[in-house]
Amino acid sequence: RQLTLLNINSYGAGRTAVSNEDLALSAPADGRIELVGLSNACRFGCVMAGGTTEVLARPAALRFVLERGEAMQMDGEAWMLPVGCEVEVKWHRQVRMLRPPSCPPGIWTGRQVPGFWHPQVSDRKNRRLS
Repeated sequence: RQLTLLNINSYGAGRTAVSNEDLALSAPADGRIELVGLSNACRFGCVMAGGTTEVLARPAALRFVLERGEAMQMDGEAWMLPVGCEVEVKWHRQVRMLRPPSCPPGIWTGRQVPGFWHPQVSDRKNRRLS
């Protein structure tokens, strides 16, 4: 079983893990985290082969308790958390990120569009109101 927290439109070397409908509701500057779940290794394999999974929730922050150590991954780097702890994930600040190039073909095609990375005016207004 796996819980995945996303705030960009790709996972695992550029795979778009969510449906077109869920992708349309996602933006890296919206202050939300896309929470997706995978029930088993077979489902994970389907996503890595180009399938999708559903977004379970879009919280602004998430806190959970691990009762024992767990395998973790952050920004593509796997590591082992040796003991249980309380985990809190929340927006901290916005930083510049690399994004898909706008013209060359390759992995950044199809649903990977450069416009995803530009915050919409309504997103910026919502951020100020929160």
